[in-house]
Amino acid sequence: MKKIKIHFGFYLIIIASFFLNFGQELLLSYGIVLLHELAHILAAGLLGIKLSQIEILPFGIAAKFKIEEFKPKDEIIFSLAGPLLNLCLLILSIYYSNQFLIAMNATLLIINLLPIVPLDGGRALRAYLSLKWGSVKSYNFTKRLSQISLAILIIFAISLLIISFNISFLIICAFLMVNISNEHKHHTFLMLKNGILNDIKLQKQPLKTETLTVTPNFLACKALKHFDGNNYYNIQVVEEDKIIKTLTERELIKSLRLKSIRQKISEVIASEHEAIQRLS
Repeated sequence: MKKIKIHFGFYLIIIASFFLNFGQELLLSYGIVLLHELAHILAAGLLGIKLSQIEILPFGIAAKFKIEEFKPKDEIIFSLAGPLLNLCLLILSIYYSNQFLIAMNATLLIINLLPIVPLDGGRALRAYLSLKWGSVKSYNFTKRLSQISLAILIIFAISLLIISFNISFLIICAFLMVNISNEHKHHTFLMLKNGILNDIKLQKQPLKTETLTVTPNFLACKALKHFDGNNYYNIQVVEEDKIIKTLTERELIKSLRLKSIRQKISEVIASEHEAIQRLS
């Protein structure tokens, strides 16, 4: 895998910027964003987390690492490194009275500290809350907070568009909407993976057992939100005050991996029955 990956849209933006005479400002903007990302990379390196790839996109730069999930304390340090760098650059820009750099660094600082996952502020808040509440409750809380914060930001962006025809905030909102959706999918994937790791861990040592109670029409993927790396879960299926089936964490995850992630619990039970019939 290449360490640096450049999206073809980046070249189109660069070409357009020189034709439209804002090439210098664009390059300065990318330079500041690159420094922001390098601060994250440096923090990750100090924490012993290795860089996998840097991706240069049409509207930003993203660093990818060789681990999928940070420890909460590492996540806080990593997330705040970028905004801290922008704060230092903002102070320098004010000292040298460079209006463009003041505006750029102030914008990056404010936006990245918003409590929206996957922005730095949202990630740092989620990591801090996970130390107090656990991963599931902190994820659900920050997901809802992200949605509310984004809705407020969209209202502000529309107001700005009407008043001064400034479309930049709407582009930022669209970018955040896509990333919130991707973050939710990524979290679902991690819940699946954590369940698989629990299954491996269970073979070596006992785990504390927790029970979830659901109805047959409950979406199976929603149960994943309650899984964590410290407990093993049994899913108790109730219909008309009777327990009709108890599924293990392993059975649920196996069904979600082999079939649709959007299955209902009743479909998971049906899959288990089919598997038993094939064996008998």
